[in-house]
Amino acid sequence: MNPAVPAAKAFASKSILRAACVTAGVVMVIALRADAAIVNINLASAGSGSTNITGANAGMTFGQSKVTVSSFVTGGDLDIFYNSTTGIGLDGDGNLRFAITGGTSSPRNYASGATIDSTASYSGTDTQTFFYNGVSTPSNAADFGANRFMGFRFGSGVNYNYGYIEVLWTWTGTPSTSTFQLLSAAYESTVNQSIVAGGATPIPGAGGLMVLLALGGGAFRRRGRSA
Repeated sequence: MNPAVPAAKAFASKSILRAACVTAGVVMVIALRADAAIVNINLASAGSGSTNITGANAGMTFGQSKVTVSSFVTGGDLDIFYNSTTGIGLDGDGNLRFAITGGTSSPRNYASGATIDSTASYSGTDTQTFFYNGVSTPSNAADFGANRFMGFRFGSGVNYNYGYIEVLWTWTGTPSTSTFQLLSAAYESTVNQSIVAGGATPIPGAGGLMVLLALGGGAFRRRGRSA
């Protein structure tokens, strides 16, 4: 009788079990991610008015009062300004509000991959989400470069949907030569579910991570000890 045979079978069985655990962990994470769904907003025909706002400065000439995109999101309109009096920037009407850093002219500057959720502060007045408010441009609002985003929410009470607008904003020191462009926009269709700037859907809560650690991670640790 060869004593190595049972040992080999046991090792093979453990290997199969480890593979199954890792697979189960990955499947669980994918399933949790599938619970949430991102809705892309077509900026070339945004809102009920089919207004194309994808061009430089949203297609506006400097000094124009504003462009209003009706029903940009459910219950919310988007106002876009490009003048020296009111300012340069975005304003949400109705249920639409933008994430801010506090004070005036202070849209929050999100990097790609940052989470937009209920922990942010959201605008309540027009000038809080402007790049330039007609008087000054603070340093924390200037120069949204490549892969930078503004966060927003819409809804009411305790139920909100979260989203982002990808923007380019360059401050030259002179309003009439400063430029901005809206590149993409999306929101999370699941109420009170966070969204990652740039489009990746986060795992709801810590459950998916715990499943992966318990099933997949534990298997890898056992394999390391047996090596």
